[in-house]
Amino acid sequence: MASIRKQIIELLEKEECDARMISQQLGIREKETYEHIYQGML
Repeated sequence: MASIRKQIIELLEKEECDARMISQQLGIREKETYEHIYQGML
């Protein structure tokens, strides 16, 4: 299974999503979505 960050990237490559949509699609908290995106930028 792909990492959460990889799943976020794959989802964003398919369609434009906000953090709420990503969290619902992946079954994670919205706050966790922001943490993964922020860590990916470092």
